[in-house]
Amino acid sequence: MAGTASLDRWKKYGTPRDFAEGDFVFLENEQGEEIYIIKKGEIAILKDTGDGHQVLLGTRGKGHLIGEISLLRDGKRTATAQAVEKTILLVIPRNEFWRLLETEHAFQEAVIQTLIEH
Repeated sequence: MAGTASLDRWKKYGTPRDFAEGDFVFLENEQGEEIYIIKKGEIAILKDTGDGHQVLLGTRGKGHLIGEISLLRDGKRTATAQAVEKTILLVIPRNEFWRLLETEHAFQEAVIQTLIEH
């Protein structure tokens, strides 16, 4: 999870994007090209059950990272992310994600913490 100071420092690597309640940030099985840091709001993480339904894996709030797994694996999204309420995300493209991992110790810690927690 990222603190306010880290969010301020990392904002130069991404672009803020607004999502309305119910908007999908990304869908399970689509190619991951960005990581997201939640600046404001809440995101539901959903997993397809294979029979046309979804199960709620959990929610993420301010400071949490989402979408990291597909960038680390260079693959597809492992779940769907949907805005629970009006949400603002910092959208960081793949190339900037790797630059942050190489240069920002606090970002490395945030990614590791996200992987451990979820």
